[in-house]
Amino acid sequence: MKEKEMSWAGWKTNAGFYLTEQHKTTISEALTCLKSDCPFCIFQSEQDSYLDYYKEVLITLLKNESEVELLYFDPKFGDDLSAIVNKELEDIDISLVGAAKTNRTRKILIVDNESFAKNLDWELIDSLRLELKATNVGAFSIDPRSEHDKSDLESSAILDTFECFNFKKMNKKEKKELTEYIETHPEKDRLSEIVDRILHPKPKKGRGEGTDNDQNEKGVMRRLGKLFSRD
Repeated sequence: MKEKEMSWAGWKTNAGFYLTEQHKTTISEALTCLKSDCPFCIFQSEQDSYLDYYKEVLITLLKNESEVELLYFDPKFGDDLSAIVNKELEDIDISLVGAAKTNRTRKILIVDNESFAKNLDWELIDSLRLELKATNVGAFSIDPRSEHDKSDLESSAILDTFECFNFKKMNKKEKKELTEYIETHPEKDRLSEIVDRILHPKPKKGRGEGTDNDQNEKGVMRRLGKLFSRD
């Protein structure tokens, strides 16, 4: 296959490799969403490893945006979301709390270990979208319903208001094209290893069943050989 036919695929160690053209477009649209007037979005895919990988791709791209700052919320390790939100409210005049427009720097709240977030957490995140627009804080997460029975998550209606971006599973033709592209790539060994870990990830244990070592394997930055860094 001629290289120009594979022009959608690229390889950069600081994020930029996409398995398909659709995935590349989806990341671009998500980035646009998080810089829009309603910066709230979630990722979905039937392939969990796509979600882990592209979440870090998007975070890397956001870090490169000079007009965007990142906040992190990890409910699994005891982060208090109300404390994070209150800190953002400290220097806002109370009269401006409900204002739709603000000159504050856009911040995006990154939700990690999203399946551990409580319904009250999602309600507070939704308040950033509705009553607390003056903070200019948006939010991004993998859809927690990919790890929950949808009927068990009371905040489902809130998540339905977030813009959803879905990464379609690769078909046979796309996998064949990707394999051919990798074979001609100067870094094909490393690229093959990374793609293999995305397409053939180790099975994950259910919530509460994993050990610390399992969690280390789960982290996309570790599984992909520290391809990404949040530092």
